[in-house]
Amino acid sequence: MDAKFLFGNDRISHDGDLDLGEMFLNFWLDEQLRPYAGVDVTSLGKRELDENGDEVFVHHGLIRRIWERWERTCMGLKSSPYVCTQTFGWCEDAIGGNRRETNNPLRWDEVVLNLPGSKDYQPEKLWVYRLCSKTGKLAAFFGMYIDDCRSGTSTERGCWETSRRIAARTNYFRIQDASRKRRARLRNLELGWDRFVFLCLG
Repeated sequence: MDAKFLFGNDRISHDGDLDLGEMFLNFWLDEQLRPYAGVDVTSLGKRELDENGDEVFVHHGLIRRIWERWERTCMGLKSSPYVCTQTFGWCEDAIGGNRRETNNPLRWDEVVLNLPGSKDYQPEKLWVYRLCSKTGKLAAFFGMYIDDCRSGTSTERGCWETSRRIAARTNYFRIQDASRKRRARLRNLELGWDRFVFLCLG
């Protein structure tokens, strides 16, 4: 996600923040592991009819334990983060869609090189960035890190449209967008996020 921020963000960009809800419950457990994953529901008992004909749970005197099969990725399982991020990575292309489509808020037409030493070099601009000819400004972008998604573009309206597209497409793939955790769209200039600092240790 750092590279997408570097190549799509500037001081006047508006950033949106989205979160996926119940990250591990959005994705399926590997089919080979499903027969060995389950939840012990013995304490809930088995369903029986009482003398009034009402269905009740009975768990006293049970000879065998009652298990329900679990089919979603599990907390604490080493493969879960990999499965979730890999599967959502496949969805990123579908979210981006056709970059030449006029109604696509993530549209871009040109990659601009603004390299030091070049004739038209402008130090206040990014070295490499995508341009949208429709707006004449930096193209919208989004990046994911586990269950956190950031979107950004040059206008507040564009940021809203980009965030809406991401949420709509993820919901289409039955991945929850946790709108309750959404934050207001803010400009980098207001937040003071006009620089990136990377620490390389070792």
